[in-house]
Amino acid sequence: MKKYELTQKIFRELLHHAYQPIDISFSDEWRCRVTPGEAQIDSEKDYLGSIPLHVEIFHHDTTTQTMRLTVHCMQNKFIPSLEDQAGGYAFRIYSGKSELLYRAMQVALYDYTEASTQVQLYSDLDSKKGDKHFLQQMKQWLQDYEAVWKPWKGELLPSDQFRFLTYDLATASIVEEKQDVLSSAIFIALLKGVLKKEIMLSLPLLSLTPSASTPSGTRRVWKIAPGENAGNWPDALQHSEVFVGWDELGDLRSYPTKEELMAAYKKVFEPEQEPTRTVNTLWAFSRELRVGDIVIANRGWKQLVGIGRITGEYEYKPERGGYPNRRKVEWIITHDVQFDENVFSTPTLTTVYQQRLGTIQKEVVRQVPNGEQKWRSLFGELQSTPVHSVIDDFQRFLQSRQFHFSREMITRFLTSLQAKPFVILSGMSGTGKTKIAQLFADYLKQGPEKKPRRKAADAAPEENRAFLSVRPDWLDHRGLLGTYNPLTEAYEATPLLKLMLRAGQNPELPFFVILDEMNLAKVEYYFSDFLSCIESRRVGADGELVQESIHLHNQPEELLYVDADHQVYAIPPRIEIPANLYIIGTVNMDETTYMFSPKVLDRANVIECNDVDLHRYWAEEETAARFQSAYTPEEKIDWFTLEGEFHQALYTKEYRQPEFKEALEEAYFRLLGLHQLLEEEGYSFGYRVVDEVMNYLHITHYREYCTLDEALDSQIVQKILPKLHGNRKQLEGLMLKLLRYAIGEHVELEQLTQLDQDILAFDEQYRYPLSGKKIYSMYRRLLKTGYCSFIS
Repeated sequence: MKKYELTQKIFRELLHHAYQPIDISFSDEWRCRVTPGEAQIDSEKDYLGSIPLHVEIFHHDTTTQTMRLTVHCMQNKFIPSLEDQAGGYAFRIYSGKSELLYRAMQVALYDYTEASTQVQLYSDLDSKKGDKHFLQQMKQWLQDYEAVWKPWKGELLPSDQFRFLTYDLATASIVEEKQDVLSSAIFIALLKGVLKKEIMLSLPLLSLTPSASTPSGTRRVWKIAPGENAGNWPDALQHSEVFVGWDELGDLRSYPTKEELMAAYKKVFEPEQEPTRTVNTLWAFSRELRVGDIVIANRGWKQLVGIGRITGEYEYKPERGGYPNRRKVEWIITHDVQFDENVFSTPTLTTVYQQRLGTIQKEVVRQVPNGEQKWRSLFGELQSTPVHSVIDDFQRFLQSRQFHFSREMITRFLTSLQAKPFVILSGMSGTGKTKIAQLFADYLKQGPEKKPRRKAADAAPEENRAFLSVRPDWLDHRGLLGTYNPLTEAYEATPLLKLMLRAGQNPELPFFVILDEMNLAKVEYYFSDFLSCIESRRVGADGELVQESIHLHNQPEELLYVDADHQVYAIPPRIEIPANLYIIGTVNMDETTYMFSPKVLDRANVIECNDVDLHRYWAEEETAARFQSAYTPEEKIDWFTLEGEFHQALYTKEYRQPEFKEALEEAYFRLLGLHQLLEEEGYSFGYRVVDEVMNYLHITHYREYCTLDEALDSQIVQKILPKLHGNRKQLEGLMLKLLRYAIGEHVELEQLTQLDQDILAFDEQYRYPLSGKKIYSMYRRLLKTGYCSFIS
């Protein structure tokens, strides 16, 4: 029997079978029923078709979620190079968002050897991203629920795969009952759906034991505020619980998705501001906290009142009044601990970063009686070395790759990406503009484990970034997104379009596109659709991000595109720019490039990369063989994406909320003074720039990257100055006023001697040194040549 003939036979048997409903019990509280519908079979090829699955999730007797899955026995006619000239085959279970199970099938023309007696179908247990924790959790669940799947005669293989079908060549039949085959495959799909957060089943995560040997990576650390100013801490301590309010919403498990919870919150409370953080808190408390996680109770930003371990699942107790949403906690540390710096953030519930954990450990050991022993009982061994921030960790990673950037430059680069997903790096050639962008995308994938170096040929595909060299002949977005070819009736996709489709399928992960030599073509021509769509983003009534889309083709349905790696992409007629896509452009200025228009500069953070310290470059020690990240990829992504909110704070104008406004007020009025100065000279800026500058300041203040003066200095040089260009008559008066503003006091600069003017080249003369030195550099060029611009 030919291999492709065997595939057709297996598919035919699976499709032409009447299946019964499948009941799966995960615990006394949680169960699932899957009802297969009538198979939809191809009229010409009876071995191709699909089986619809109606899925119901129950908590006790209450339905908490219903959804549709589809089993596909499919032929991929878009891979014509395969030997049977009919294309490849695949068995998959699809949720509508992602493939929860996929197995490519044998299609070659040659026969099975005589030694072959059985053919097996199995599913990989890892994620497409190669997430090690995903695989570990799948294996753990298969062990936990062995009694569920064993009767279906599946098998967990040593290769970390799960066999769900065996075909016996001697008897020419499937060994297992076809009902059992489908049950096994659905079971694997359900587990993967839970990890992808598409299926809302409350299953235990990796089992934990409260011992010093417990690895810290298997649990999460949360901080929670027990009421305003920790007013409910006595109740939490007395009842060994942690809890949140919003009792008007009822049982939080009755909302299958975060979107439904958001809609209910808005209906009940009618908030003036977008309630994203509150909804995230409620969702995390009911769905994401796990038994074994560590919880830290805080009072404000600089004090904790208790640390404990979650010991119970989510419970809804309406009899407990205004705080019915509860979890059991074993409180280990119940002593107040004070900090000299901001350690905790504002949301009621949020994760605690490794860097902060090091600060907390230090003060707990110092201030709490038997603090070291109690800490060890919760976290295991003490951290014996200083914990670097993610910014410091990334700087070490860059040094290990023989690239050298100042911490201030790295902070500005990362904060700019956190504040808005469009950054332009300008400067002379060879300063590492492209490399810092490429290496940050690589850094996010680096874990703390030491791994042997691989050969370049064995390296993993760069799935989280795309590199595009801009061509001078680009006049529209076809160079970025490809085009439909009417002659071949196929869409010719680009690396960026494929990246955007991958980003849409993985909305929790950041993806990066690097536009190298961005101004070799007129940015306003080929990039205008992107600029317009990014600026059209706003938060809709349901709390979801809304934006305009980009037209790709006029066909009524999606077009399939298969790349050289046999990856299949569905190209829709229109596409939105994913909220998790970051755009980084690099710029050089010479006779072959174009100047940027205010439209472009107004929408980006422009960072100069002109500092070259050759003395330090020669003196710094080589560290390539010694780098080991202090953070897991998940921790770094969580930090970079602001706990998965990406740029929600910008679109909701979070900085205007009362809890943040007071701290930012002085900086706002300094920005107002700059606006008035520029307005007098005809170089004003609008609301967009104000919102983006204040959002940048909000992030840096909230996370204590730097002082507000340092943050405002960065924004002046990145958002305000790049738009200035002109001749001496236009700019000389403005430059002198800006110098006064940067110095921070009244100085009659017109009457300074040459010696006094030379002093202005040094940082210590300025309140805003980055801006002041750049203004002075532009001013000197203006006097020398009669013309100046920011990018030169």
